[in-house]
Amino acid sequence: MSLPTCVAWRHDPIGKDTDPPTHLALCGGDSDNDGWDDEADCAPYDSSINPGAVDVPNDGIDQNCDGHDLVVGTGVIQVTLLWNNDDDLDLHVTDPGGTRIWYGNTGPTATGGRLDRDDNVFVCGYDSEPGGVENTVWDDGASPLHGTYTVEVYEYHRCAEPANWTVQIRVDGTLVKTENGSGYGRVEFDY
Repeated sequence: MSLPTCVAWRHDPIGKDTDPPTHLALCGGDSDNDGWDDEADCAPYDSSINPGAVDVPNDGIDQNCDGHDLVVGTGVIQVTLLWNNDDDLDLHVTDPGGTRIWYGNTGPTATGGRLDRDDNVFVCGYDSEPGGVENTVWDDGASPLHGTYTVEVYEYHRCAEPANWTVQIRVDGTLVKTENGSGYGRVEFDY
């Protein structure tokens, strides 16, 4: 997608500058006040959908206007990490037997757990999709252990401001826990 090329300038009379400046006009306006011109925004009346939004996986909605919904693995257990910038965050999930799934051990493990999406590896300033998503899943038919699972969020590489993140935990497709944070985080859940 390319940004529109119609930009109109109005020069304020000398000594009559306005605050804020009003000399740049957008092509189609910004109907939903999300900071994206209506000509570039695929949903100009919904501020949660624009080319700068993080695409929430598997919800059937194209939040970032790239033409499709982000799809990640689903199953018996699904742990999804979402964040709002180009930072490289890492999702680590440790099962009750002590097996850790992360970018250094993507699986599948003996119980069927695997990291199916590792995002934002060295993309500071040039990520083609806003934000980041990592996902660990035990597919349908897998045999996850019963007990307490530990989920950790690590900040592997910071581009600028610390990322705000959300961890979503689903069991058999049902959202059972959501945790928000910034920087390092640790969440536990029982299966």
